[in-house]
Amino acid sequence: VDSSSYSSIKADKILSSGRSYLNYSYEKASSCDGFVRKAYANVTSLGSTAAGIALSTSNRCVNYNDIKPGDLFFTSRTDSSGKCTRCASSSHGNRCDRWNCILHVGIVESVSSNGIVKVLDNINKGVSIRSFEYNLAPNAQGNPWLIMVTRPYA
Repeated sequence: VDSSSYSSIKADKILSSGRSYLNYSYEKASSCDGFVRKAYANVTSLGSTAAGIALSTSNRCVNYNDIKPGDLFFTSRTDSSGKCTRCASSSHGNRCDRWNCILHVGIVESVSSNGIVKVLDNINKGVSIRSFEYNLAPNAQGNPWLIMVTRPYA
C-alpha cells in the first residue's frame, strides 16, 4: 500500500489504545499478538497469532520508505548460522517461508529520518517502546530481522 492509504485518525486511535498498556506486565497485556489485537480493536479485527496477523494483512504491505506510526512491524529470530529459529530444523532453510518465520509483531510508534523505528510492543518484560533499525539482519547473536511492515486498515 502507499502513503495515500495512511489515516492519522486511525493511527492515533491505535496508538492511544496501545499506549494505555505501557508498563503492563506481559501476562496482563497478553502476548505480543494479543496486545496488538487489543490496540487495533477499535479500527479493525486481526488474526489470532503474529503469523496469522501477518498472513491476513500481507496484501497491505508497506514499503520501508513509507513506514508510518500505527503500522505493524513483524520480526523473526535467527540462530547463530542466520537461519530462522522456527524453520531451522525444517527443510525450508534460511529466510524460508516468511509466514512460518514470524515470531513477533509490534506497532510502529514513530519513524526517524535516520532509519530508526520505535515500536510499541509486548515482550516478556511487558509493554514498552523499543528502537529498531530499518534493515535488521541475522547475526551471530540471533538478533531479530525485519520481515515486513503492514497497514491492516488500508
